[in-house]
Amino acid sequence: MSYLCPACQSRAVGRVGFHQFYCWDCCVEFAPSRSGWKVYRLEDDGTVVRDTTALAQPDGQASGEGSELQCARHSGGEY
Repeated sequence: MSYLCPACQSRAVGRVGFHQFYCWDCCVEFAPSRSGWKVYRLEDDGTVVRDTTALAQPDGQASGEGSELQCARHSGGEY
């Protein structure tokens, strides 16, 4: 089964755990929930924080405007 990132609609998604996924394009983790997707952003220190700005429906359709999510890949930083 292929998933779209609920934050950026990318197909560059990999599985990181049971029902947990990671988007390589916008660097967020996400998991399905009964009400849509739970989206988490990764902080510089490695902690995971719930991101309420990237809410989406389980079918992959974002419910709001595009988010300003960035990670080291897009901000010019190093991993």
